[in-house]
Amino acid sequence: MRSPLTFLEFFAGGGLARMGLGPDWSCLFANDISAKKAHVYRQNFPPADELCVLDIAQVSVEQIPNAASLAWASFPCQDLSVAGNGKGLQAERSGAFWPFWQLINALEHAGRPVPLVVLENVVGLI
Repeated sequence: MRSPLTFLEFFAGGGLARMGLGPDWSCLFANDISAKKAHVYRQNFPPADELCVLDIAQVSVEQIPNAASLAWASFPCQDLSVAGNGKGLQAERSGAFWPFWQLINALEHAGRPVPLVVLENVVGLI
């Protein structure tokens, strides 16, 4: 039986958010652009049928399952970090936030809002 606690994991990498949430949470959808990170994710969570290896800008509302309790996004931080270049959310890597946010808004407009959105990043985000 699937847990009533369900989530979507964007910029999933090897699935660290999923590991942190623990076994009481069920992952409905995971996404990352990197084939190398997807390989690690599949090793961590076989068979990983929920994993979609695709640029976040190419993910559509139709690909996202219904009834997620939480959307987790660990989007790239290189442009935000104090160790990075400081170009902010307008830069290429950290700017991947915007297609994610458009997708979250599109889910809401489709009548499928996600009640809780978590953005995991670095000190330089704020």
